Amino acid sequence: MLKLSTHKITAGLIAMASAGLLLQGCHFPNTSWPIEPTNQTHPIGNSGGEFQQYSGSPYFHTGIDIVDDDPAPAGPFVRNTRAGTVNLSLVNAASLYNGATVSHGDAKHSAYKYWHLDFNSIPQSVRDHETNGTVLPANSQVARLVFWTACDYHHLHFEACDDDGCEDPVWDVEPRNDVNGPAVTDLQFTNNGSSSVFAPGFPYTNVSGEVDIIARASDRQFVTATQNHRTGVMRIRYQVKTLPAGTVVKTGSTINFTKIPPASKATVLYRNAAPFDSSSSYCGTESYYYVVSNVDDGNAGNYDESFSWDTTALANGTYWVEVTAWDASNNSASILKQVRIVN
Repeated sequence: MLKLSTHKITAGLIAMASAGLLLQGCHFPNTSWPIEPTNQTHPIGNSGGEFQQYSGSPYFHTGIDIVDDDPAPAGPFVRNTRAGTVNLSLVNAASLYNGATVSHGDAKHSAYKYWHLDFNSIPQSVRDHETNGTVLPANSQVARLVFWTACDYHHLHFEACDDDGCEDPVWDVEPRNDVNGPAVTDLQFTNNGSSSVFAPGFPYTNVSGEVDIIARASDRQFVTATQNHRTGVMRIRYQVKTLPAGTVVKTGSTINFTKIPPASKATVLYRNAAPFDSSSSYCGTESYYYVVSNVDDGNAGNYDESFSWDTTALANGTYWVEVTAWDASNNSASILKQVRIVN
C-alpha cells in the first residue's frame, strides 16, 4: 500500500471525524514498545478483540501478541513501559505461562500485563521490587521471551486494563504508524442468526427479511519478512447504497474493538460455524468472519444476535452493500456487492 501524503491523511481524518468513526475513549497514556528495541515497531501475531478458541468456549483476545524470532537465552528483553508496582505470576522454570503485572497508582487502577516470560532471565532486582513493594522504574529489564514450543511463535502477550476493562494496547504504543492496511476479502448474506446463505447470483444476490451481513476481514500489523500473521481488524461497518448513484440509505453502527467486548459476545460478532468458521490458529489458517449487522443501530456498543439488517425498511430493488474495515492507523479497505431486495 502506498504511503499517503500528509494532506490526504489530514483530509481522511477530518472526513472520518465528521462521520463519527475516529476512535474515542483511548485513555491509556502513549508509551514505548514493551520489547527491545523499544523505539521501533514490532510485528503483531494476535490483536485485541480478535476471535480466539483454542479449547473450550470462544472468547476475545484481550491484548496483543508481539512476536519475535529470538527467544531466551539470546533474545531481546521485555521492558515495562510505565513505572509501577510489580506482581510476578510464576509457575515454574519450564512453564510457558510465567508473567508480570505492573500496576500504576492512578484513579482507574490501571495495570499492564507482560506474559510468556522466561523464568530464568527475570533479574533479581525485579524480584526484589516485588518482595519489597517498591516501584519498578519504567523501562526496566523484566525478562526475555520464553521459547514457544509451537510453530516458533515466540511472543510477548501485552495487555492494558483498568476499572473500565481492557483496551487494545496497539493504540497506546509509539511509534505505531502502520502502512499495511486491512483486507476485506469476502461478503455474504444469511438469514438472521444462521449460516444459511442467500444463494449468490450474477450480478446480484436476492435477499429478503432480516439479514445477517458476514464479512471476512483481517489485518497484517507491522509485518516483517519472517513474521506475517493475520490479525483481527480494529473497526468494521456496513453501508447500503442506491444504484447507480451510490447514495447512502443505511449505515450500520461501527463495531469497535478498541475496547474489548465481553467474552459472551464472541460468537455474536464472529460467526463460528461452517461455512464461516472463524479461527485464529497461528499454526494454520487465520480466518475472521465478522457479523457486521449484529450491532444496535442506536447504540454502537450493544451487540446481540437478534440485530440484523431489516431489508423491509427499504423499497424492493437493487442496492450496493459495502463493508469497510479500519486499523489503528486509520488505513482502510472495503468490499462491495450488489443485492436485490425481494420482499
